Amino acid sequence: MKRLVSTLNLSKEDWLRYRKCGITGTDAGAILGLNPYRSAFQVYHDKISDTIENIDNEAMRQGRDLEDYVAQRFTETTGLKVRRANAIYQSEEHPLLLADFDRLIVGQKAGLECKTVSPFSADKWADGKIPAHYLAQVDHYLAVSGFDCWYVAALIFGRELVIHKIVTDKQVLSNLIDKEERFWTNHVVPQIPPAPNGCDCDTQQINQLYEVDNRDKTADLSALHGLLDKRQELSDQIEQMEQEKKNVLYALGRVARENSSYDVKHMERLQHNSRILAQAMQLSPGFESVISDLFVETIELAAPLCDIGNVAIPSAILQKKGSLTLLEQKVMETHTTIGAKILRDVQEQGDYNDFVDMSIEIANYHHENWDGSGYPEGLKKDSIPLSAQIVSLVGAYCSLTEERLYRRAFNGSQAFEILEAEKDIKFNPELFDICRKISTQFI
Repeated sequence: MKRLVSTLNLSKEDWLRYRKCGITGTDAGAILGLNPYRSAFQVYHDKISDTIENIDNEAMRQGRDLEDYVAQRFTETTGLKVRRANAIYQSEEHPLLLADFDRLIVGQKAGLECKTVSPFSADKWADGKIPAHYLAQVDHYLAVSGFDCWYVAALIFGRELVIHKIVTDKQVLSNLIDKEERFWTNHVVPQIPPAPNGCDCDTQQINQLYEVDNRDKTADLSALHGLLDKRQELSDQIEQMEQEKKNVLYALGRVARENSSYDVKHMERLQHNSRILAQAMQLSPGFESVISDLFVETIELAAPLCDIGNVAIPSAILQKKGSLTLLEQKVMETHTTIGAKILRDVQEQGDYNDFVDMSIEIANYHHENWDGSGYPEGLKKDSIPLSAQIVSLVGAYCSLTEERLYRRAFNGSQAFEILEAEKDIKFNPELFDICRKISTQFI
């Protein structure tokens, strides 16, 4: 490794600017998807932005102020002397990799990372554990330095000092370097953002990008609060409570619809037409064994929740009249995983069986394509849940046969002529043929 720049007289702003020139230790865990407080999506925007965000808080201040104390305690405990690095270092073999070490061990090819830990997070360090994003940070330092090992000293306030020694694992470092360099090459250089994954830190980043969200209407959530209160009061009445839970989800579904450009009629058509298609599939030899009466009843209930994740998407994107930018498209795509997460969170609070199970399937997978080109997971053919296949096809038909600001509505025949081009690409060809045959029953 080599010294890129001394930090002795380096301003905070210049220090932050140097860190934009490559991948640092704190970036590593985020790029790998291991950091609960920072995401690859955030790292990307930090690297491509000219803005210097000098973020600080009390926890960060305490960490800086107590770094000397942690280093001192480490020396007292281990007998190993340490010194400040006072520089940003760069890997000579992999120049994209940068590092700003807390301390270097005197007389060894080793370093020290100092951490301060809240007692509420002590369990994450118990029984020899190290939080995964910190371990990734240390592995990054080993990759930059070429050292034999690295120490982590974590001061758990009011409890103890925990010390770990991480020895170089060449295979681990090779994998880490490969992922970091691919992140830079595939995303930062061409300025193609990685897909947000729906986590809170991604939501925070998106909100920063779309600070002005001119919504001309708001949804009345007073009924939602009433339902939640009532659900508690009727906890002993299982059947009624199940209905109340569904109403909560439908309330969220209405919020999602009002946040987008869909009207009430679209959701009613999606609901009705999904049921009609499922009933027709019961009479088809290819599907009769997997489409039960319960499936038909359930998909009618679950279909309207397909876009529930739109509650978290800025309406500036949802209601944009022109084409979406690449970033906006990536943000839009997160509505599938966000919707599934909302439904899973609700599911954990009670027994929802078939209704919510199918709602999760539809919300998460209704943008998967038959040929594997869809999102969020790139599922292919029969690996896509049948409920999601149905709602995907019906939803496309409903959208084409409804008027939009930028075009007139197509009639049913015209819609299927358009969809025909995507048969075997987006849609199950057998399902498509059934849908076309019975489309006269659609509303």
